[in-house]
Amino acid sequence: MSDPKRLHNTPPRETGGSLAGDRLDYQYQRAAEACLTLLEDSDSCCVLLEWHDDFVNEKQTGTSVLYGFNQVKTRNASQGPWKISQVFGLPKANAQPSTDSIASKLFEHYTNFGDSCSEVVLITNSGIDDDFEKLISDVAKAADSSVLDETSKKNFDRVVHHWIKEESPTHGVTAGQVFKFIARIKLKPEAARIDRSAIDYKGTLSELIFKFSEIDLTTSQAGSICSELLELVKEKSNFTLEAKHLPITPEDLRSRKGIQ
Repeated sequence: MSDPKRLHNTPPRETGGSLAGDRLDYQYQRAAEACLTLLEDSDSCCVLLEWHDDFVNEKQTGTSVLYGFNQVKTRNASQGPWKISQVFGLPKANAQPSTDSIASKLFEHYTNFGDSCSEVVLITNSGIDDDFEKLISDVAKAADSSVLDETSKKNFDRVVHHWIKEESPTHGVTAGQVFKFIARIKLKPEAARIDRSAIDYKGTLSELIFKFSEIDLTTSQAGSICSELLELVKEKSNFTLEAKHLPITPEDLRSRKGIQ
């Protein structure tokens, strides 16, 4: 793998495709929650909005800069929990593998940024299939794929089998790279909150604001701060940086697309 890139001088694959649809409010709310956690994580320095992914957590540990890429996906309760085949684009029977799967997009972060890509996160208002959750958990605890149990090894081999195919967007990848990538995947489902409204999520944000505030706030004050934070998240998310005018420095990127 080549030397990892830096976030500020690497143009994203797309700049506006994810800014459409009903999931926007949910995405903004989850990004705002991530911004508030900056107050309790001393390593986290910035949340970058709509830059390479829905939002990116940037951390600084010593001399290292680490990125956590967050992909937000919503679905109706009737669609059920996310399955391995859906996320990794695995085909049925003799069909072709998907060229635009969630996991293949997340894998691009790993190939671009190497060890600077500390995690890729699937955030969803839905649930996660048991076998999928087990695969992620087992890989995170294993040294390599040979020690996985029968179920997880079978599912891991399915992913590798389809991802190495010539028609796959991940063609050329090795089993070892797939294993290291899966070890970086984090799942954040919230099936219990699947029917929550925008008002419910504002209530959650307000509770976090109460938690982190250094002064006593009234309910109306916390609600006002919540609204201001969501507006700032929307503003930064909708601001587009063109590839020909990339930020010169990380600080420039943070000021234009980030909340610190």
